Amino acid sequence: MYSILHKTSGVLLIAFLALPAWFIGEKFPIIGSPIVGIIFGLILSFWKKPSSFEWGVSFCAKKLLQYAIILLGFNMSLYTVFEVGGNTIWLILLTLAATFLTAFLVGKLKWIQTR
Repeated sequence: MYSILHKTSGVLLIAFLALPAWFIGEKFPIIGSPIVGIIFGLILSFWKKPSSFEWGVSFCAKKLLQYAIILLGFNMSLYTVFEVGGNTIWLILLTLAATFLTAFLVGKLKWIQTR
């Protein structure tokens, strides 16, 4: 059985990365906190983490992220989605394309490094 410290160390690591991502996202709203968080997560994926972080990082990546997305959806109305989406559809598409391209390239780079 894992100790409390063993379980919380990964969650604290994620919180340590999430807070700066949130502040940077507030400072640069066109980028947003989620994109900064994804970049931090990509950087974290290259770092060989001690096993004490494994449970907390896995919990945040699987369960906590799902719950956060569900709760975010409760905060939006369909009218807001169409209003914001209609005005910024090109920005949304460009951001998504850049995010997917970056994730793909970093994944390929990581795959090449592991071979």
